[in-house]
Amino acid sequence: ACVLREADRHRGTPYLWGGRSTYGIDCSGLVANAFLACGLRLPRDADQQAAAPALVPAAPAALQPGDLLFFGQRARPGAPERVTHVGVYRGEGRFLHATTADHPEVQESAFAAERWQRVFLHARRHPALH
Repeated sequence: ACVLREADRHRGTPYLWGGRSTYGIDCSGLVANAFLACGLRLPRDADQQAAAPALVPAAPAALQPGDLLFFGQRARPGAPERVTHVGVYRGEGRFLHATTADHPEVQESAFAAERWQRVFLHARRHPALH
């Protein structure tokens, strides 16, 4: 609940690559800020967050509020996947993220939307939240 509450405080904040304030924020800044406000430190960038040892895999069919959804380019044979975006799962098939999609700000989107399913890579969770 804490992570969602903190992330939700940024709803409507303009998207700003590298930003971490209410003046402008990006996807990984949103996640890092929300977790830090709840006493949990995560790396700054989405690709580093995806590889953070504190997080464990979460099955997409069993997502829980506060789980992190990672998006990007799927791996080609012999190449690693490339994480370029992260969002916080809210529940009921929705997630909160800072994005330039539709309108550049922190917003809520449907996880099942084709645009997000096409680039979805994996989900991870912080055990301290559940």
